[in-house]
Amino acid sequence: MGTVRALLRRTAGQDLIEYALLGTFVAFVAYVGAATLGVSVNRWFSAVSQVVDDGANKTGNVQREAANKQNQRTKKSNCGPRGIDASTGKCHPG
Repeated sequence: MGTVRALLRRTAGQDLIEYALLGTFVAFVAYVGAATLGVSVNRWFSAVSQVVDDGANKTGNVQREAANKQNQRTKKSNCGPRGIDASTGKCHPG
């Protein structure tokens, strides 16, 4: 019984255990914080990527529309005064 009391009264190594527990807690908090931050950054990059894709698609559509209008103007000028037949997309027969 005296040995148990002696072990309970000893404080040698107590500081080491406290520092180990504190270090473990800090590491755990850092891990959780990094994981949460990683998810947030991933969502932000996904949102930015979507905006860039939408902008690129709109720009591509505008460029295609402009090219189509230019092609129609060229066809009209090549077809003469009657222009292009809307149903066939070719020159009006003459």
